[in-house]
Parts: sequence; C-alpha cells; structure tokens
Amino acid sequence: MDIIDKFSLTLILILFAIQIFHRDFLKRILYIWKLSIIAIFLSVIFFSINQYFLWQKDPFLKLLIPPYQSINYFLRFVSFKFFIPWILALGFAILVNFLISWANKKYNERFFEQEEIPLAALGIFLSGWPGFLFYIIVILLLGVFLSIIYTIKNKGRAPLYYFWLPGVLIVIFLENFILPKSILNFFIIS
Repeated sequence: MDIIDKFSLTLILILFAIQIFHRDFLKRILYIWKLSIIAIFLSVIFFSINQYFLWQKDPFLKLLIPPYQSINYFLRFVSFKFFIPWILALGFAILVNFLISWANKKYNERFFEQEEIPLAALGIFLSGWPGFLFYIIVILLLGVFLSIIYTIKNKGRAPLYYFWLPGVLIVIFLENFILPKSILNFFIIS
C-alpha cells in the first residue's frame, strides 16, 4: 500500500466518522477537496523527485537522466507513472460531479441528496486510477443491494449517503489485498 492509498484511507476514515456524527460537515467539503488535491499532487511531486535521485544513484539508470539523456525521457516517465493517473481521476471526478448535478437539477433532486454529489466525486478522486473504475462498480452493486432491501421493506428511495465513502475503503482494500496485480497492470498507462 503506497503513501497515497494510506492518505486516502486515513482521510476517508476521518471523513466517515465525521459524516456519521456531524452531517453538516459537508458545508466544508470544498476545503476537503482542496486538501486532497494538494496532498496528492505534493505526494506525486515528492515521488517524482525521489525517482530522479534513485535513478541518479543507480549505475545503469543514471544513463536515463541528464547529462546522459534528455530530461524529456524522465519527465515523460514520471508523467505517465505518477501524474496522469491522478489527473485522470480528478478529471473524471469533476465530470461526474457536473453530470450528477445536472441530472439531479433536471429531475428535481430525485436521484441524490445535495450532500451526496461532492461525496461521490471525492470518492472517485481518492480511488485514483484505475480505482475509480472499480469504485463505480462497487457503488452500483451497493446501490442495487440497498435498493432491494428498501423495496422489500417498502421504504421508498434508497439513499447512498453513507455508502460513498465506504465505497472508497472497499476499493482501496480490493486494489491492495484482493485483486491480482495482473488485473491492475492491465490499466497501466504507458
């Protein structure tokens, strides 16, 4: 489990505890979003700098960085290895946030509570790439399961309010302990 997964895991556990006891915490969700983006991209920059120093110390890998090679090779490597997966996750989270908000407004907030929309997008972002693909599947399965229970008990629409954050926990657990690396390697961007 890398440091970004540990950060996501810690943040999600803290947010879920706060969500249970203080529902009004979502008024500060924008600050949580900013903290997450800053922390993850600072971690990615840290990883990139460490990668450079690791290559610099290795007798063979130092041939891939200046003065032996153009800096473009290294920048391309860290972009694909560290930056692009998180940029994809952030872009998809923003897209889903807009799409859910639009659909919710169009249909008079029939699908989601207002607080759920930023939680869904935050879950997508913190799941990372390819985690957000698994996150969507997990949320759909949780939603179907909860809807079946609500239908059996005649309770109406099943809210996913308390499932958005645990969905991230499930995905991080799946990625680190259940899914074989061969499946995750299929999604490597190169």
